[in-house]
Amino acid sequence: MIRSVGQFDPYAAAESALQAVAVCAQHLFGPRLVSVYAIGSLAHGGFSPDVSDVDVALILSDPLEVGDPSNIDEIYARLHESGTAFARRVSVFWGSVATLSGHAAGGRFPAADRADLRQSGRLLCGRPIRDRVCPVDLDELVTEGAELALDKLATPQVIALLSDSAALAEGDVRRLTKWILFPVRLLFTARTAQVAGTETAVDHLGSTSSGAPVRLARAALSWRHTSPRRRNTRPLIDAGLWPLYQSFLEEYEPRVSSYGRRDLASALHTWRNELEHAHCHA
Repeated sequence: MIRSVGQFDPYAAAESALQAVAVCAQHLFGPRLVSVYAIGSLAHGGFSPDVSDVDVALILSDPLEVGDPSNIDEIYARLHESGTAFARRVSVFWGSVATLSGHAAGGRFPAADRADLRQSGRLLCGRPIRDRVCPVDLDELVTEGAELALDKLATPQVIALLSDSAALAEGDVRRLTKWILFPVRLLFTARTAQVAGTETAVDHLGSTSSGAPVRLARAALSWRHTSPRRRNTRPLIDAGLWPLYQSFLEEYEPRVSSYGRRDLASALHTWRNELEHAHCHA
C-alpha cells in the first residue's frame, strides 16, 4: 500500500522501537552486549499494531553482573522519556550465552521466549547465537504456561469478567483478544512442543477442533487488525469462550500432574471449577 508523506507507519514505528532498544543497550552495556534480537510477532510474523507487544532479546557476555537489572530498567525509562512509539509495549528479555545454553542461571528469559528465540529470533545487531540456545523441554513450556495463566487470569476479578460477555465485548479490544487467544496458543504449545504466533495457533486449532471455540478464535484473530462490531461480538463470546478455556484446562491439568506438579494441577482444577461456576451463573 502506498502511504502519503507524513502518514504514520506502525510497522516502521515498531522497527524503530526495536532499534531504540538496541541503541540504548549499546550505550549502557558497551562491549558486553553480544547481540540484540527481535522475537515475538515481529520475528515470527503476525504483528498487529493495535494489540501486539514489541519483544526484544538482549544477549550479554558472561558472567551476568549485579548491575544488569538496573540497566534494563534504565532502557525502559529512556524509551518512555523519549516518546518512542510503542514504548509502553516494549518487553525486554535478557540473559547471556551461558544462561541461554543452560550452563548458568540469571536474567529474564522464560521458557517460551527462549524457544521463540531459538526458533524464530531475528538478529538486529551483534553476533548470531541462536544455535547456542538450549532446546526447551515440553514439560518446562507447559509448566510455565500454566503458571502464567494462573497468575494473569485466575484472579477473582478476571474470572468475573471472563463470564461477563457484555463487559468483554464493550471493553478494551487488546485485552479481549489476548484473553481469547492466550489459551489457543498454550494449546498449540502443549500439542506440538513448539511456540508460534497467533495465526499458526488458530490454524492448528481449526485443523484439530471445530465449533464455537474455533469460530471465536478466528474472530479474535481478525479483531487484532480490524475492530469488532460490538453487537456481533457478544454471541461469539457466549458460545465459545468457556468451551475454549475448558479445553485448555482439560489439557493442562493432567499434563502438569504427570510432571509431578500436583500443586499446579490442583490450582488449575480450582480455577476450572471457579470459571465453570461463574459461567453457569452469568
